[in-house]
Amino acid sequence: MTIKRIIIDYLAARPDEMAFLRTEFAGIGSRSGVDYAICKLIAEGVLIRGGWGVLVRARFNDTFNVFSPAVSAGVFAEEVLRKLGVEWQFDYTEINAYRAHKSTQIVVRQPYYVGKSRFGRKIGYNKVLITVLRGYPSEPELIDWQPYPEWDENGDPWGND
Repeated sequence: MTIKRIIIDYLAARPDEMAFLRTEFAGIGSRSGVDYAICKLIAEGVLIRGGWGVLVRARFNDTFNVFSPAVSAGVFAEEVLRKLGVEWQFDYTEINAYRAHKSTQIVVRQPYYVGKSRFGRKIGYNKVLITVLRGYPSEPELIDWQPYPEWDENGDPWGND
């Protein structure tokens, strides 16, 4: 059985996993043989690179006629961080401000706080990279959605004049 076939079987045995580390395929064969098989799978559109040593399942994007990750960068980044054994947390400051109607800014990308870990790997695809910050979040808990406050006499729900 070829190295490429072994990698395909490995991927088929794990349908729920979207991200894979290069080290997961290290014991299959020689380094150059595994690299060659991975390059072939990338060329065929089975996998794409999601960072240094990170491979992600691919799907064909009809809009742009290219292969892209089967899941978003945030989803496969969480899986990669879990596989690498990195403890991480979100900072919910911006989301809590939005949910409490103190801000109208919708949070697009949440930074990942990794504590005192020296994690420095770039994870993402194209220009969408996750933001990894050292330290601990100021608001680690997500608040419930707050109903709109009562309208004041000027018709402003936030009491601004």
